[in-house]
Amino acid sequence: MLLSLDPSTPAADTTRLTSAAVARMRRNRQFVRLSQAVLLGRAGLVTQADATMAEARSAAARYPLAHHLGLRLVAESAHEHGWGEPAGCTNWTSWS
Repeated sequence: MLLSLDPSTPAADTTRLTSAAVARMRRNRQFVRLSQAVLLGRAGLVTQADATMAEARSAAARYPLAHHLGLRLVAESAHEHGWGEPAGCTNWTSWS
């Protein structure tokens, strides 16, 4: 997921990593979806980024601490590229 936050990382590199077996583990699915949301948002595909964020939230339901960490990590990118709701979050629970 951290690679997707670096704008200099090619999307293909992130895609390759998110297709690895470890990415399919339940606790990692949310981070894969967050990575995909970042890439979609950076590409200007706001609607798809929002939908992917919803999938990340669903995948994170059993892992609240990791969920909030993931939200914090993607918030800057979401704000910069106009997807998600980071600007309106005064309370992190509003994104959960």
